[in-house]
Amino acid sequence: NEKQEQIEETQKIIKELEQKESYYFNFRRLLFEQGEPLEESVRQAFKLMSFSAEPFVKDDMEHDVILTSNEGRIIVEIEGKNNSAIDIKKLDQLSRVVDEDFQRNKNPEPEYALGLLVGNPHRKTSPNERTEPFTKKLLISAKRKRFKIITTQELFKAVCQILTNPNDDK
Repeated sequence: NEKQEQIEETQKIIKELEQKESYYFNFRRLLFEQGEPLEESVRQAFKLMSFSAEPFVKDDMEHDVILTSNEGRIIVEIEGKNNSAIDIKKLDQLSRVVDEDFQRNKNPEPEYALGLLVGNPHRKTSPNERTEPFTKKLLISAKRKRFKIITTQELFKAVCQILTNPNDDK
């Protein structure tokens, strides 16, 4: 009976470790995925940073992620590209989504949500060998529209910093 209890306790520890491994492995997808697996990893990364991060689907509208915090709302579009930089088409889509969200808002004093583009460019290339993540047109347009952009590599670095220093509020 004593040995059986030890086996059960060890199996419980193994299961907990496997769950942790799966949780951490999910963040690795930030560097190499696209589509729904990338979107799920981005949502988990922002949740780790204390945002509410949920997809939005209603009627014919769909947003990859809506982030909410005490400071406001951010609409996030996520794009992964196999062997190229993220181009202006995705920023155009983000612009349309932000406008649709504003039109849908029923508040007497509606505010535009912030726009954020999260890109995983050159995803089939080793992260330290990737070239420019965003096209020049995208960068110019993002600045003009006051949209924010970030690569999944930077998001991954932030996640690693948080996970390795969980008590560091900075």
